[in-house]
Order: sequence, then structure tokens, then C-alpha cells
Amino acid sequence: MRFSMAAVASLPETRAAVPLSAEVQLLVGAAMGVAPGQVRALATEVEDWPGLYRLADFHALRAAAYHGLLRAGITLPLSLAELWRSYAEQNARHNLWLSSELLRVMEAFESAGVRVLPYKGPTLGAAVHPSLATRESSDLDLLVSPADAARAEQITAALGYTPLLDLTPRQRAAYLRDECELDLVSAEGEQLDLHWALVPRHSQMAFDFEAWWQRRVPLPLGGRSIPTLAPEDGLLALAVHGSKHAWERMGWAVDFALWMSAHPQMDWEEIARQAAAMRATRALRFAVLVTDAVTGVSPPVPVRAQAGMDRDAWAMAADAVERMQHARKVGDAARWRNTLRLLPDRGARRRCLTWFALTSGVAEWSSVRLPDALFPLYVPVRLLRIVRAALR
Repeated sequence: MRFSMAAVASLPETRAAVPLSAEVQLLVGAAMGVAPGQVRALATEVEDWPGLYRLADFHALRAAAYHGLLRAGITLPLSLAELWRSYAEQNARHNLWLSSELLRVMEAFESAGVRVLPYKGPTLGAAVHPSLATRESSDLDLLVSPADAARAEQITAALGYTPLLDLTPRQRAAYLRDECELDLVSAEGEQLDLHWALVPRHSQMAFDFEAWWQRRVPLPLGGRSIPTLAPEDGLLALAVHGSKHAWERMGWAVDFALWMSAHPQMDWEEIARQAAAMRATRALRFAVLVTDAVTGVSPPVPVRAQAGMDRDAWAMAADAVERMQHARKVGDAARWRNTLRLLPDRGARRRCLTWFALTSGVAEWSSVRLPDALFPLYVPVRLLRIVRAALR
């Protein structure tokens, strides 16, 4: 796929469509580590410091912004200074623990001969953030081959992790087929997410673990080296993750921007080719436009231009930035609209809606307990829930 420079002339301007508040500009600037003088200049425009803290909390940027404000010599209001400092220290301790736990988990997988690719979490913090103390990570995320999902669960069980969901054999088979990850929790309440795909089956985005494994790169962590995603694959993983969640958090846009900045030699032609093969082209464009609008960090001009020419991606980005500024969560209806708009054509959207109507899931299994012999009856339960939701 080749990018046309002629596209630049018709490039929409997402940032102009959604002007950023002073609070957002300071939050992102501090989190991104822009020049201290620029941070100080932005700080003079902020009046609602408690609001800035709440915004940082919502967008998982408290730790990164705090370190950026300290570097710029910003004196925080007394009512917030201790609160912000305490959280930053707690986050640093938790990230160190997560890193240590990740090394323990990786050693267990290596001993068992099961391939695994950690991503997000402390892996992302170590890869592109200034230090492990700055990124907020709530859990560990591991990518495995779909064929190894059951074995991977056994390995994590031996380490003390158990599934959050209590599924019957029939439900479990359907879950492994239709979903993309299994949420596991330790006795201490720490979470580990085991992924065998990037998105659920209805999103219709392909995932080739074998190709990603072949392109893996080493990452230094805690005095050791662990495998993780190649720059191009890591960018696509971040794009798909943020787009799946309709870019609810600015922290994800900061991650995407830092990833682009840390890997300036990425092959964007190859990224576009892989995105097309994964059916994730719009997810990539959505990511590029949101990140550009929020952080000002862009890919090469032709890539940004082509993203801006996708009217659906442009509209989705404008909606996302508007929500971000007001710290609004994405509701279920908006999330489903986002899922449909990510799909490339009407045929794909029809298939997605058919899946939605005729495939039961955790919500139905939790509302009615049926024996596995009656598992097909969950489809009428699903349809009834849809009708009730529509009537409401």
C-alpha cells in the first residue's frame, strides 16, 4: 500500500474541530515530558487544579503528569500535593511488583516450553516511558497462541491465578471461541489477562500470533531480557486496543504517541499492509487521528493525511476527544456503534449484528443458569435481553 502526497491537500484538521482545554493541554504536556518551560507556561492557564487531578485520575495519567509537573518545578496546591505524591509513590511500588511478577510468570512459561509475548502493562512502561514509575499499570497482559490458551491457563494456575469467571464446559468452549481474553486473579487480588486474540470474534480483526512471534524483539527488564512485540506490531496492538475501547482514556493516546516517538524508523508501509491484512485499517486511522488531536504527535504526513480522509475515522476521533475532555465513560450503546464503525463495509456490519443477536455470552450465562444440555436456549435469552434493552 502506497501513501499519496496528494491526499495532504484535503486533510481534515481534527484538532481544530475539538479545541483542547488548558487542563488537557497541561495534563498531556506534563505526561509527555515536554520542555519544562512549556509546562510552566501551560500551568499559568489552569485555574481548576482539583479538576486537573480528577482528569488525570480518569485518564490514568496521575503518575506521569506528577513527574512532569515536578520536573517543571510546578508548586502544587497544598490540598493536592500530598495526594498526588502519595499516589505516585504507590504507583511506582506497584509497577516494580508487576515487573517482578512478570519475570516470574515468564520464567514459568519458558520452563514449560510455551511461547508468550507480554505487552502493555510494565512491558510498555519499560519500552517507551521514561521509567517504570511513570506509567499506570493495573495488571499483566500476555499474548499466547490460540492453540496454547488452555496450556497457558494451567501454567498461570500453578502460579496461583484463577479465572474470574465460573464457566461450565459448554460455556467455556464458547468463550474460548468467541472472546479474546481470560481474566485471572491471584489470591492477593492482582490481575493477569491471558489473550489469545486482540479483540472478540465479532470484531472480525485477524490476529497472527505466529507472525508476531517470529518478529519479536528482546526487551531489557529487571536485569533480564524478555521477548515482546516488534515496533510495527506493538503499534498495531496499541491501535486496536484503544479503538476497541473507543479511546476512552487519554493515557492510551500518550502511550501511542510515546511509541511513535521511540520508534521513528518504523516501516509505515509495512504497518499499513499488516493493518489491511488484520482488517484493522480504520482502527489504525482512528488511533492516528486521536493521538494527533490530543498530543500533537503524528506519523509521516502522508499517513496522517490518508487517515484524515477516512470520514468515519475522523468523526470517531472528534467524538472521542470531546468525551476525553469531559472525562465521560463510553456507554454500551456508544461502544457498539464504535464497533460497527470500525468495520470496513456493510457486509461486515451485518455479520457483526447477526453475531450480536444470535451468540450468547457471559451476561446471559450469569442471568440464567442452564445445564449444558440446554445451552442452545441461551439464544432466546439473548434475544429477550435485546428486546428489553430496545424498549427501555
